Amino acid sequence: MTATKPGSCTQPLPGIDADIVDDHGDTVKRADAGGYLVIKKPWPSMLRTIWRNNERYIAGYWEKFNNRLYVAGDSATAMRTAISGSWAHR
Repeated sequence: MTATKPGSCTQPLPGIDADIVDDHGDTVKRADAGGYLVIKKPWPSMLRTIWRNNERYIAGYWEKFNNRLYVAGDSATAMRTAISGSWAHR
């Protein structure tokens, strides 16, 4: 079990390719950098449209990075954990 605190998150579920990117859609490299929380590969059960408003869905979730990345609408900060050396997102 992963220890967490309210408002924090852990690693994505298996098969979900989440990332933190900058304004250009490039992966954030610095351990203290922030950016947009995105999904790199869609999966069948994720949001596919907004009822009766597909244009709003595309504009709100895909257009920011030329339809390459799904923008979750959240900001995130990447931190390198001292204990495991793995990336943690918050």
